[in-house]
Amino acid sequence: FNFGAKQYDRMFRTVKLAIITGTILTTTGFLLGMFFSDLSVSLFTTDDELTAIAANALRISILLFPVVGFQIVISNFFQSIGKAKVSIFLSLTRQFIFLIPAILILPPVFGLNGAWAAMPVSDGLATLTAGYTFYRFYKTFKWL
Repeated sequence: FNFGAKQYDRMFRTVKLAIITGTILTTTGFLLGMFFSDLSVSLFTTDDELTAIAANALRISILLFPVVGFQIVISNFFQSIGKAKVSIFLSLTRQFIFLIPAILILPPVFGLNGAWAAMPVSDGLATLTAGYTFYRFYKTFKWL
């Protein structure tokens, strides 16, 4: 609405609030996952060895989870202003474009931990891509 109404200052304030909120939520999920991974996994198995492996996997896979809120907000932002191609591209970076190569490259190099590390690598690269894309868009508003 704000974009179509050319209320750009309000639009960017809303995006900022959404980024802050998203980051708080994903950071909360990160902290819960890091500190309660054993408890979370133990809800699904009583096998101590499996619990240790899965808890380690959870901790590694959520390492960059705090930045995911930013990436999701930016992707949704572009969708909301009618830039569907940009939004789809940004959505695909996290779950496909960066994740699949990371899954193929990291495990042969780092073993099982490489498989778990594919997600934070993808999250980080997707967030950098979203940040760069948003920065380029933001720069077009020289009046700010």
